[in-house]
Amino acid sequence: MSDIYLSMKNIYHHFGEGKTRIDVLEGADLSLKKGEIVSLVAPSGAGKSTLLHIGGLLEKPQRGEIEICAQRASKLSDRERTKLRRNYIGYVYQFHNLLPEFSAQENIIIPQLIAGIDKGQAEKRSLYLLEIMGLKNRATHRPAELSGGEQQRVAIARAAANNPKIILADEPTGNLDPQIANLVFRALMDLVRNNNACAIIATHNYELAKQADRIVTLKNGKILFAEL
Repeated sequence: MSDIYLSMKNIYHHFGEGKTRIDVLEGADLSLKKGEIVSLVAPSGAGKSTLLHIGGLLEKPQRGEIEICAQRASKLSDRERTKLRRNYIGYVYQFHNLLPEFSAQENIIIPQLIAGIDKGQAEKRSLYLLEIMGLKNRATHRPAELSGGEQQRVAIARAAANNPKIILADEPTGNLDPQIANLVFRALMDLVRNNNACAIIATHNYELAKQADRIVTLKNGKILFAEL
């Protein structure tokens, strides 16, 4: 397998048509290699979420090519894209999106069962991930019984449940106070590096962003590199 886990080449994407058309991405290029963590810092409306959705195969660009672990995605069927996403990509949202009726452990088990993993193995991995997140003692608690930082760490563990090569995080600390945000950001980075994955972390927090290997931004629909 190539060391380049995610490659986005010459990506164009817009919303609307005619007078209402908004061009969001205009020739954006970004590649991530094994073990690399990239912070994406840009103003609201610049296209951060759109870029992550496209990189995560949640949306199709109007033009450009996405490669996931050297597999080209542009000509794949929706079913094939779903399989590729399930096998290689983990997504962390700003709002944790945990299933409220299930415990922390069950939220991490469910995506593994969907992927066909044995229940016993899924239970074992879920506890392992919760332990890494410092939440093993909260395994049986439902989301409403967890703090905001704990919920987000469970969401990170869920994103890593199927051992993805790529983790995409969209403002994962945006709703947390600075101390908890730093804890969650560090936990996410440690998890990515310990699993030899790669990650794009969108954030407004430049102090957190500086902890990554490099910082990129979006301007006029293109990726620009920023100084650490």
